[in-house]
Amino acid sequence: MNLVSIFLCSFLPGTLLIDPLTAGGILGASSVLFGTRNYIYCQFRECCQEPYIRSNLPGLKEALEENVFGQHIVTETVIKSMRMHLRKDQPKKALAMSFHGWTGSGKNYVSNFVAESLYKEGLNSKFVHNFISTLHFPGQDVEAYKSNLQNWIKENVTLCQRSLFIFDEIDKLPSGVIDAIIPFIDFHEVVDGVDYRKSIFIFLSNTGGKEITKFAYKHWENGMQRKDLSYSDLEESLNLGAFNELGGLQNADLIQKSLIDMYVPFLPLEKSHVKLCIRRELEKRKTEERKQMEDRSENDFVSLITFSDEDIDDMADKLSYWPKDVEIFSKNGCKKISGLVDWFLEKDWE
Repeated sequence: MNLVSIFLCSFLPGTLLIDPLTAGGILGASSVLFGTRNYIYCQFRECCQEPYIRSNLPGLKEALEENVFGQHIVTETVIKSMRMHLRKDQPKKALAMSFHGWTGSGKNYVSNFVAESLYKEGLNSKFVHNFISTLHFPGQDVEAYKSNLQNWIKENVTLCQRSLFIFDEIDKLPSGVIDAIIPFIDFHEVVDGVDYRKSIFIFLSNTGGKEITKFAYKHWENGMQRKDLSYSDLEESLNLGAFNELGGLQNADLIQKSLIDMYVPFLPLEKSHVKLCIRRELEKRKTEERKQMEDRSENDFVSLITFSDEDIDDMADKLSYWPKDVEIFSKNGCKKISGLVDWFLEKDWE
């Protein structure tokens, strides 16, 4: 019988006539009952534990390799960073990754796959939090944004340490706002009674995209293969671009304090990668159409989508590329592919 039980037995209403041994049994039964109730609850609702939160990232490597084209550095860097962080019972700090590159290069796509792999409920998980700068921080009220952001992060990490925070369009974030998260990604075991070290922060930005593209183009001009580009080749120029370019990370203290663990460079996509995106989108539409056929009666007829390599070439040729004289890199990556396929599926494509 511990002192807490004796204290409760002595002073709590209804316990004055119960001997300490009996009271201890009641407290123990209450703990078991609470644990059972929690177990039952987690059978039907998402909880901050297995199987709702996974530690082995099932399917992430395959998903990135099959759906994110031309980004070998991204695949290797993100998977390695995530695995190193998740295998530690007590990480030294929260994981902070900053994704940089031209629009349409796959930054949102990769962050979505991370969420889908880490949480059973994927992007619908209550432990995944998306911030879009132009939506959630549209003005210049920096101090109010910083206060609200800190409160939001604290409340959610208090509920679940393994929370994922994704900041999209961080290059459009008012300067100084992002420094509000410094206490949560710094080397602190506890901040105001909360441990943030198991949390994950991902920043998506177009800053640094120019430096990445220039480096990739020079690499191509020198007759070298894209697959030979490595993280270390791009790290220095990417860090400088993120820190100096106008946007949410410009002159940010969290960069000066080296609190971002990985700057992940997304290479500009070439026409061959755009064609792979088009093929994937067409196959996706075909799968969706086949499912619709299965849900209909046998008397209904729906023609399956058909396309050829020439159709894919034709669609890819309708997009813009850089530099103009050699047209190596897609200006918009794969961002316009869905709309392009919509047009192709119409009868008046030509």
